[in-house]
Amino acid sequence: MPIILTHCSAHKIKKKFRKWCGCGDLGTCDSTDHGTAYIATDYNTGMGKGFYDIIVYLRHYPISQFEVPNNNSKTWDNFKNGSNNYMLWKSAILYGPNVPGRDGNFQTGHNDTPGHLHIGTIGVEVIRTEWNCDDNVMERKTIWWALWDFHKGWRGPNNWGNEWLRCGHELDFWFRDYADWRHQK
Repeated sequence: MPIILTHCSAHKIKKKFRKWCGCGDLGTCDSTDHGTAYIATDYNTGMGKGFYDIIVYLRHYPISQFEVPNNNSKTWDNFKNGSNNYMLWKSAILYGPNVPGRDGNFQTGHNDTPGHLHIGTIGVEVIRTEWNCDDNVMERKTIWWALWDFHKGWRGPNNWGNEWLRCGHELDFWFRDYADWRHQK
C-alpha cells in the first residue's frame, strides 16, 4: 500500500447551499436534491512532493457496482473505464500538495441516475513514470489503486452513512505516502 487516505469530511457551504441545491430564497432546501457540490483533494499536505503521482476519481454508486469477485484488475477497469454518465469528477495528476486541478465543482446527480442517488466511490490510481528503453519514451504505469465508498459513513459531522454525495457541500479527501520514503535507505 503506497499511499493512505488520511482525511475525509463534508461541510455545508452556507453561502452557496441554496443556490447549488436549486432552492429559492424561501422554504426548505434539501441536500438530497440534485445540484452542485465541490470536491477538494490533496496529496502529501505539509510533507512536500510525493514519491508517486496519483489521480483521484469520484463516481456514482458503491464499490459493489464495479466489483468482480476474485478479479481485482477487472474491478479497477470497471471503475476507471465505466460509463462517463457516472464519472462525477477526476483530478489532474497530483505529484504533491496544492497542485492545480486537485479540486472543482461537480453535479451530484441527474434524473437518469437509477437508485443509489447519493452513494459514491472515491478511487485513487497510483502511477509511476518510468523510462521504456525499448521504445525510448517515458511511460506512466499504474502500480496500485484503491476504492473507498464509505458504506458506513465517516467520523465527524455530516455523517449520512453511505449517502454522502450531497449538493451544497464541500467534500475533502487527503492522501499521503504510506511511509516517509525520504528517510528510507
